[in-house]
Amino acid sequence: MVFERATTNKTMDSFVSEQRPQIVRKMSKPRIDPRVTRTRQLLFDGLIDLVKTNRWDKIRVQDVLENTGVSRSAFYAHFDNKYDLLTSGIPELAIPTGDEGLPDLLPLFAHVDEMAPVMRPLLTQPVLSEIADTFHRQFASSWADHLKNTPHRDDKLLPELMAGALTALVRWYAQQADRDAPEIIAAKANEHLRRLIDQR
Repeated sequence: MVFERATTNKTMDSFVSEQRPQIVRKMSKPRIDPRVTRTRQLLFDGLIDLVKTNRWDKIRVQDVLENTGVSRSAFYAHFDNKYDLLTSGIPELAIPTGDEGLPDLLPLFAHVDEMAPVMRPLLTQPVLSEIADTFHRQFASSWADHLKNTPHRDDKLLPELMAGALTALVRWYAQQADRDAPEIIAAKANEHLRRLIDQR
């Protein structure tokens, strides 16, 4: 299965992985009023447009409002600040187990491949460290759950080690202009992870 390269006009729904059902949220989303969805979508798209051409620390909530025509009261009815708006698109990931007993990383890297045009402008900015921390916590939790049924279930270090490696790999993959297909990078990553697990 070949995934096409992403366009830069991704929706928030795509960003939260509705296009990748194998990456599942830990909690199901409640039904949301379509008007709320449209407002959140408009704000998210407006912020992403600004991120592509401005440094994160120079972007103000007022800039988002001017770019979208949304009122200040409507913005704060949905989000606390611009970072809350940005991270609203980060899925809470639970990585499913593949056929060989390792997490299935293909959906994750397919998602990163799609979102690279949005992620790339943030890679050299301080806000990336906060986003990376969010990913790391989610990956570590997912790895801990995955290892519960293995001989490594009591190893507190291994989930953190693997989450750190995976977070770094996601960042590196998003930076590559001429990236391998998600299938290739997922297979290579699992090969290395298998060796790491087998050696412990």
